[in-house]
Amino acid sequence: MTCLVFVLSSPHSPLLKVSPSPPFLKPRPHPARLSCHPLRTPPLCAVIYLDHNATTPVLPEVREAMLPYLGEEWGNPSSSYRFGSHLKSKIEEAREQVADLIWAKSPREVLFTSGGTESNNAAIHAAIHSNGGEHIVTSMVEHSSVLSYCRFLEEYRGFRVTYLPVDREGLISMADLEEAIGRARRWFR
Repeated sequence: MTCLVFVLSSPHSPLLKVSPSPPFLKPRPHPARLSCHPLRTPPLCAVIYLDHNATTPVLPEVREAMLPYLGEEWGNPSSSYRFGSHLKSKIEEAREQVADLIWAKSPREVLFTSGGTESNNAAIHAAIHSNGGEHIVTSMVEHSSVLSYCRFLEEYRGFRVTYLPVDREGLISMADLEEAIGRARRWFR
């Protein structure tokens, strides 16, 4: 007997179990994604984890490449001493590899952050400062870090924020978007 366990991103979502699995759902997850998951009960169940934007297991080859920098070669890459400059060169090498992977024009376009919240805040911050606007249009179902930063900008920095609703399929209405953009143009003339 085969079963699938779907782990959803909401803590309030029940686990969905399908048994036996339909023929169109033949999971072939990467072994690293199943190796230590507490819900896995081999050989009968495969876990399909649907919240990889929150956390993801490290692939074995990535873990292997990182091990030296988590043990023997640790340090502050921003420091001026030799220990740090060696690490800085390794980070720059990784930046070049990522730039090649995503076809960036330059490695300088690749920024490393500590996670999603910092990345979202940096993107919003850069967008509002490069465009000079004071109005943000977002959806009501954005990541909590986006919504929190928008509320902060609204409350403490005087920005106007329009929170667009979504339909049953999670899509915004183009009419609502056009209305929000038109309203912003009228506000800031």
